Amino acid sequence: MSSRKKDVLSLSYKSLEERIIDFLIQTEEGTSALNIAKGVGLNCAKDVNPQLYSLEKKGHLQKTEGSPPKWSLKPREPTQEPQASSTPPESSDVDQSLVLSLLRTDRGQTALEIAKKLKANPKSVKKKLYDLLSRGVVEKSEDSRVSWKRSEKSSSTENSELLNCAEIDLEESSIGNSSAEASREIDSNLKSSDNQATTPRFQEDYDSIESLGTGAYGFVYKARRKLEDVFFAVKIVKCTRKALREVKALVGLHHENIVRYYTCWEENTRYEVPKCERNNSLSPEGEEDTEESSESPGSCSSGRYRYLYIQMELCEKGTLRSWIQEKNYGKTASSEQEMQRRRNDALSVFKQIINGVKHIHAKDLFHRDLKPENIFLGNDDKVKIGDFGFVTSARTDSDRTTDKGTSFYMSPEQVDIYALGLIYFELLWKVNTGHERLKICGDLIELNFPRGFSKQFNPEKQIIMAMLSKSPEGRPEASKIAEHLDAFIAE
Repeated sequence: MSSRKKDVLSLSYKSLEERIIDFLIQTEEGTSALNIAKGVGLNCAKDVNPQLYSLEKKGHLQKTEGSPPKWSLKPREPTQEPQASSTPPESSDVDQSLVLSLLRTDRGQTALEIAKKLKANPKSVKKKLYDLLSRGVVEKSEDSRVSWKRSEKSSSTENSELLNCAEIDLEESSIGNSSAEASREIDSNLKSSDNQATTPRFQEDYDSIESLGTGAYGFVYKARRKLEDVFFAVKIVKCTRKALREVKALVGLHHENIVRYYTCWEENTRYEVPKCERNNSLSPEGEEDTEESSESPGSCSSGRYRYLYIQMELCEKGTLRSWIQEKNYGKTASSEQEMQRRRNDALSVFKQIINGVKHIHAKDLFHRDLKPENIFLGNDDKVKIGDFGFVTSARTDSDRTTDKGTSFYMSPEQVDIYALGLIYFELLWKVNTGHERLKICGDLIELNFPRGFSKQFNPEKQIIMAMLSKSPEGRPEASKIAEHLDAFIAE
């Protein structure tokens, strides 16, 4: 195996380990290897077992002795070093969202208390607090000790600050003037959500709520909005820069081949399906519910986080991965008929994907995580690109590092065109097992195609080879690929 293939395969495993850790951070309690596999977009426990045991050996994970064992993050060992030697350097920056997450409006804390909880340098924390004080986000008391707490209007101010932070990675100017207006609407929604009534907005405005699934970055529900009597998909994630960056991108993307964004708001709780409504006693995260909760039904309270609710178009017909699997395992009258039908269907599907990517790139954005699991089949029978959690602006080119994205669909330079080449191949070529797919995808890194592919799909092979070019400069733009596909359709 060449050094390039080894590097990419190694990068694939590293990415999977990171996704496993991200998923376990979200779950908050132990879960099985099967649930972890599903949470990171795979099908079987054996797909993640090597990574789980590797992470356990490195001291990151722990497991129970049951059968099957349940995996969770291993608590960090308390440091035994003297405080003077363990204090972070004064230059260490402190994330303001973490500082704000520890502050409350009813009780003050000293800078030293906050620094200890964050394991940060007290001087850096104090500097951040005075910065927040100048913007009216926090208040300072001058009693027996100097303590800090959120101002009464801090929640709305905090949302504005977080939105500004998100724009460091994704400027409003990169998504158009009409999007700037919608962006201001996001700000308004986040501010108004802080004046919530006792009943959370999600449960007040929606009913018929069903869990659609979960991943490393959030929970997705199908829910009927009472006012319109229409079902939507509602994604719930922690309110972070990454989440706000995804919303900023969705605001500016209006295209029939992109999952449509409607609105968002923020709440103090994360919704959970009430126990009496769960199927097979499983929580929406896919974990067994082993702990009793004293919270009110349908919510999971957290004093540490705030949650972003993103209302989007509902796509109930599955993902492109399910489409590919159906084609791989479906029965047809003859191999010749199967090949021609699949070729025509693949061309139609891929043309829609290209149209969506062309629109994304026209907005100076990169998706950075294109793969069959993130492409959906809409209720209007159109193919739609979704999950913009890794989106970035083309203007922040230095942010396109190699630790983002997923598995084989990730080029070293994080360019979407490379992923599209692998997707088009999977749309065309029948693969019988997961092991076979793993081997073929590894060979494609070196532009080695399966025997018979050139004979059956020679025109398509030329386009795929161009998209998989080792040099990003050698890969065609989405608009050029669209032109080639139009020529195929015209033939």
